[in-house]
Amino acid sequence: MNKDFENWDDLTKNPELLKHYELLRTLGVWEYHEYLKNRINSYNKLLDVSVEIFNKTSIEELLQFVVTHLLNKVIPSAISFVLFDEASEELGETFVFKNTQLVSTDMSFYNISAVRDFFLKYPNPIQFSLFEYQMKNKDISGQLEALSPDLIVPIIGIGGFHGIIVLSRKILGDDYTREELSYIARLMAFTSVSIQNNIHHRHAITDRKTKIYNHSFFQRRLDEEIARVHRHDTTLALVVLDVDHFKIFNDTHGHFAGDIALESLAKVLKSCVRKEDIPARFGGEEFVVLLVDCSQESAWKAAERIRQSIEEMDMEYKNNILKITVSIGVCFVNKYLKYTAQELIERADKALYKSKKNGRNRTTLYRPGLYFKAHRAKQ
Repeated sequence: MNKDFENWDDLTKNPELLKHYELLRTLGVWEYHEYLKNRINSYNKLLDVSVEIFNKTSIEELLQFVVTHLLNKVIPSAISFVLFDEASEELGETFVFKNTQLVSTDMSFYNISAVRDFFLKYPNPIQFSLFEYQMKNKDISGQLEALSPDLIVPIIGIGGFHGIIVLSRKILGDDYTREELSYIARLMAFTSVSIQNNIHHRHAITDRKTKIYNHSFFQRRLDEEIARVHRHDTTLALVVLDVDHFKIFNDTHGHFAGDIALESLAKVLKSCVRKEDIPARFGGEEFVVLLVDCSQESAWKAAERIRQSIEEMDMEYKNNILKITVSIGVCFVNKYLKYTAQELIERADKALYKSKKNGRNRTTLYRPGLYFKAHRAKQ
């Protein structure tokens, strides 16, 4: 068979085309047909990828997937995701990937409003050289030079402007081709929407000041975990902690110092618990931690680890080192203790009140039982 008859299946479906094959080949119809087939296949694959993108449940997982997929098409020396906090107009998070590895960066950024206004006016991917020329602000473009920028893609949607995606120059080849730019633009459009969805979800479940989970998310997870304890042979513990004499701290050092204390406390909480545990701000200066699949002893140790870490924490404010302590109450639950969420919170609160009554900066376990008391006494 002649090698030019690459579309024999198409020809046999419509024999009339065979009469004009040479003319169609000369006019480039077959080549164009193959080109369209390849484009359709490419779009179908992109749609499959988009489904995967929207199924990612965290920004980190999403970006890792996008980077891995993008490297199958083009190979930039680095891909950077610069996310902004729209509410505070500050730099949120920066993720820099070289190959598929996430690398650390100390990037700073200011005048975010100017970048946002630019991309709201020109909401399309743009070569960095053209961005630099049109911005006419070396201070702004200079901040991006640490990322070796070649192409900038804005992250924009109905939620507003959330940041930019920066692609460095290709390792192989020269400039990005028109087809590569088209593919990148479409892929990043899906990525932008998914990033926005993740950001909105994160804002919905986290406390804005402390960046840990908020009251409503904690309450929902508490109901879920208690139901799981009742259905299966699992355990959980609720840790409730309150900053000692926080009103006096605020009156002495000011409310800004109080905000720093709460933010620092939240960071300690996150560092002291496991990934599967739920640290949250319950309200004001009161925090909670939901410890899942734990023993009574391990819950006690986790609470003490938190208390001691907060006691040892130094906070610098106006050239002074400030200190705080917390009082903690813990309530342990297994399948034999049929507590509701409200009952569990009330019992942990009773243990917290006992810690305060007995001098503060201590941990109290609600009804620990004789075995636990004997074990603690022995230790």
